[in-house]
Amino acid sequence: RFMLNGDKGFAELRPAFGYGPIKARTNKSELDFPHVMHQTTQMDEMAAIILGNKKPVVPVDGEEGLRDLKIIDAIYQAVKTGSKVSLS
Repeated sequence: RFMLNGDKGFAELRPAFGYGPIKARTNKSELDFPHVMHQTTQMDEMAAIILGNKKPVVPVDGEEGLRDLKIIDAIYQAVKTGSKVSLS
């Protein structure tokens, strides 16, 4: 669940993450979204970029991928050793 409260109202997503339909509401009304499998959309977009020469909506450089791999490696090392791993 994700809940956002502000001076002029609120917004809620329930569940905020997951594979099922997401229910949303604000202080003004319920919001109705179509059920979309996010992974399917992501894979379709990747295929269109690779096979159809489509330009990515948000270009991602190798630096972001490298940061992700460093974080994954640090998690692995922390689990393996039981010690905190610093990201520098």
